[in-house]
Amino acid sequence: MLAKVERYRPSKVAFLGVSSYRIAFDQPKASVGRQEERIGGSEVWVLPNPSGLNAHYQLSALVAAYAQLLD
Repeated sequence: MLAKVERYRPSKVAFLGVSSYRIAFDQPKASVGRQEERIGGSEVWVLPNPSGLNAHYQLSALVAAYAQLLD
């Protein structure tokens, strides 16, 4: 996956689910939002998982988090 990001060079890459991002990238203190690190030249974003099982984020909070990615 990282090779594809480096190959296609999107301006932003988003990962859904902060817990999975923390584990996959060994970033135990990562939080929702733009991350300091980049993949190639791409901004890295962590967004809340939109699953209905994710009780931490109601619809309005999901909309706000996802809207930041578009700014």
